[in-house]
Amino acid sequence: MVKNSIRKDFRINSWFLGGGSFPYTIGRIDHGHECRPDLCAYKNNNQPSSYIGRLYVDSLVHDCRALKYLVEIMDENCVMLGSDCPFPLGEDKPGELIMKTFDSDLDKCKKLLNSNARRFFKI
Repeated sequence: MVKNSIRKDFRINSWFLGGGSFPYTIGRIDHGHECRPDLCAYKNNNQPSSYIGRLYVDSLVHDCRALKYLVEIMDENCVMLGSDCPFPLGEDKPGELIMKTFDSDLDKCKKLLNSNARRFFKI
């Protein structure tokens, strides 16, 4: 996916469910970009991690530790509430994981629950 969809002319915001594997393997992806440019830097000299901040992800990871890491890696301005709709694996109470994980940071909760999605969807 990274080889084919993240190019130097990449200008649109993209949205990945829970970040996929990207935030958890970014070190390996960057390493591959440097060590094997023939495989991982095809027509692109930009480090894959340089696209963090333009990739939006949803928060539906079902684990406080994973959500903290996701927000740390992907930036709190690029994570938004996920529902898993139309599939049945979403939270029983949408947003509960965000509130539980960041209960002492209401500004961060507001971003993840509302303002990031409004910015992404331009509403």
